Amino acid sequence: MYDLIVVGAGIAGLAFALTAVEQGQTVLVIEKNKAPQGASIRNFGMVLPLGMPTGNALNRAIKSKEKWLDYSKKANFWANPCGMMMAAHHDDEMTAMEEFNSHHSLPPYRTRLLNPDQAQVICPGVNPKGLVGGLLSQTEVQINPQQAIKQLTHYLAKQDEAELLFSTRVLQVHSGDAGCEVQTTQGTFNAKRIVCCPGHEFNDLIPCDEQTRPKTCKLQMMRTIKQKQNWAFGSMFSTGLSMLHYPAFDNVKSLAAVRERVTYDHPEFEKHGIHILAAQNQVGEITLGDSHHYGDDPDPFINQEVNFLITQYAKKVLQLPSWEIKEQWIGIYSKTQDDHVYWTQPQDHVFLVTGLGGTGMSTSFAIAEEWFLENQAG
Repeated sequence: MYDLIVVGAGIAGLAFALTAVEQGQTVLVIEKNKAPQGASIRNFGMVLPLGMPTGNALNRAIKSKEKWLDYSKKANFWANPCGMMMAAHHDDEMTAMEEFNSHHSLPPYRTRLLNPDQAQVICPGVNPKGLVGGLLSQTEVQINPQQAIKQLTHYLAKQDEAELLFSTRVLQVHSGDAGCEVQTTQGTFNAKRIVCCPGHEFNDLIPCDEQTRPKTCKLQMMRTIKQKQNWAFGSMFSTGLSMLHYPAFDNVKSLAAVRERVTYDHPEFEKHGIHILAAQNQVGEITLGDSHHYGDDPDPFINQEVNFLITQYAKKVLQLPSWEIKEQWIGIYSKTQDDHVYWTQPQDHVFLVTGLGGTGMSTSFAIAEEWFLENQAG
């Protein structure tokens, strides 16, 4: 019997499994695909405290950032503590950033204001035309999600306390007084506890309450070819549009002027949930995005009109040596209706963790640690 069975080998599942190993517990990870295919490898690789509201979400992001830096050394993957620069190309954006900074320049956010010259030094990829200034957050870490998830998986597989089963579907979960039984396509396994981390497929194994279950969101992203040799984009990048998206800025009163202007100039942005993010990975490619469409059963197709809107605005605020797109994709995640994580105990010894939205890479390690603290009895 294992101490813990984890269903799902995305970042949430890996965080639970790695935390179990840290505590000396035996763990079995079961993943239906031959490698993770979901939101954990289809993102920007941004560990992003800046977007989090104060409280649990922000504290978890700060803790998880330190875990990412630690595991980057243990598991041998790239992690760049480059921070995030939010560029202002309009005066109303700069006013909102100044208001935010006046309340959050001290830890844990650690933000500071930039003039146009400073902004271009921090992020050479920003377009200087019309640049008013920027807001720098110094807490962010960038990873390459495909590389990081792969290396974390390899690292976990080397641990004596851990076993991993890929290409294995969980068929049923039974809970009893002594623990749990998991029936899979590769046999039956027993554990003291089970944590299911199914991402957006949360209803497949453990149906959620219709009133409280997470929403599903479809996103569109793209990646350029490798930029010319030695050209460095700089810090991770966002714009004033992101203040309309991230709950950390909900109490910024002057943001109303930004919202009014964007609604008038770009009504399609609200329709498609568009804001601009950009980051360069360790091989020189730039990841760009993104959009947000909420609703059950999202279609699997890329809407080229949405990608055109993203790139059209990105070209106004960024300057890249090459805009040639190497690949495009959709991401799908589940987003809880309250807080930023949906965790519940549908059966004795069985737990469901999902609904992390766009915060999974930023908070999963801390969420796993909290769960173990709250559920110490084996």
